[in-house]
Formats: sequence, C-alpha cells, structure tokens
Amino acid sequence: MKNGELVSIGEINMYTIRDYIIENRLGEYSTINLHFNDFDKIVLEYRRINGTSLKIPYFIFDTLVQSDPMKMVSNNKIRVVINDNRLSKNQLLENNNDEDDIDTIYDNYK
Repeated sequence: MKNGELVSIGEINMYTIRDYIIENRLGEYSTINLHFNDFDKIVLEYRRINGTSLKIPYFIFDTLVQSDPMKMVSNNKIRVVINDNRLSKNQLLENNNDEDDIDTIYDNYK
C-alpha cells in the first residue's frame, strides 16, 4: 500500500474498514477517505447497528474515517493517508465539544 493510493477492499462497510485498519496496522495519524456514497452507507450502517447517529469526527480505533474532502475517491474504493498532517484524535474530539452527530450537521447545512 502506497500512501494516498486508491485501494479496493471489496464491499465497503464498518467491518471491512476495521479489518483493513488491523491488517495494515494503521494508527492515530492515518485517515481513510471514502466516496460520499460509501460514507453515507457507513452512516446508515452505524445507525442501524447502534440505534443512534454517527458522531463526527468518526474513528475506527484511532483511524479517522471520513468522506473525501477533495472528492477524488471513486465509489467502492478507499484512499488511505498515512501520517497525514492533522490534529490528533484527542485534539479533534476536544475541538468538537458538542460532538455533532451527522443529523445535526445535515440539518445545519440545509
């Protein structure tokens, strides 16, 4: 896996992303970017399993999982950024004290 390359991991869901993170030993300063349709699937899967909205920022273990801000990831692929230049998980969570959920963010966007 090269930093920033598009990778196919099969069906994209919380479990395949989790398995990818474990297999590739991704850490705190890694980010997985998803196509917005795939991220929407993750949001719906999270709601179905947990009965609540997904909190933003969303982490699986310590790896940030997000919709690709550059909109360059194709559907059914992921882009992994290793050692990206972002705040740590704790800093991101501290900056988001109100723990916005995806529904609140969407309602504010309308």
